[in-house]
Amino acid sequence: MLSPVQRVVMDSMSDKSERAKNLTRQNNEYNAQLVKDYPGRFGHFAALPLPDPDSSLKEIAYAYDTLKADGIALWTSYLDKWWAILRFGPAYEELNRRNAIVFYHPARPLCCRNLPGQSGILEFDIDTARAIDSLLWNGTLSKFPNVRHIFSHAGGAFSVLAARIEDDFPKNRADKVPNGVDYEFKKLYFDIAHAAKSPALDALEDIVPVSQILYGSDVPLRNYDLTDTGLDAYPGFSESDWRAINRGNAERLFPRLKA
Repeated sequence: MLSPVQRVVMDSMSDKSERAKNLTRQNNEYNAQLVKDYPGRFGHFAALPLPDPDSSLKEIAYAYDTLKADGIALWTSYLDKWWAILRFGPAYEELNRRNAIVFYHPARPLCCRNLPGQSGILEFDIDTARAIDSLLWNGTLSKFPNVRHIFSHAGGAFSVLAARIEDDFPKNRADKVPNGVDYEFKKLYFDIAHAAKSPALDALEDIVPVSQILYGSDVPLRNYDLTDTGLDAYPGFSESDWRAINRGNAERLFPRLKA
């Protein structure tokens, strides 16, 4: 889960913003101290001061080498910029070298925050699909195969649109997905925060194996009931599947936290 400070960072950013860099560092150091104060209870995803790629590269080194972060937490977009145009290649190269885990939480892009006659809530789910599509478009998923990507909310709109993205991926960009779009999809991880109902889980189960599905809750911004209600009644997963989703898959990703 992203912290309130990370949300402030998102809303305050402009290229090479000193405020964004300072807030990011404060957030990361606070979270690292929390892990120290309560060993074995918490993990730590570090924020980055995007869309500044150079400062983000420096923060990656500090987060891993000094703060011992378990991964990186990013938004699905920054100031109406997605991964194909964020000039973030050098940072992904470094994350790939470190076999990093990157967790993405959806943003609501500036372009679509105040559309008339709409609640705007759909934009969070759609932005996840945009982010994955952008990572495919610029070849990030295939070029940096050691990065493990986790998307929240069962992928939002992605789980419904995945087949469309695959069917219509431009043939003139096939070099960006040399193993095929479906191959890249199956490597992605998804948590099931706010996605406890059968339509979301059915769609997700059609895209990735159970090994790529993780429990998520959206707590503390939402109550546990929002995700937990209905999970026990879902018939698509076996008892062993649930053990993997609830804990085993996460322990494989984060062996430091294994009980």
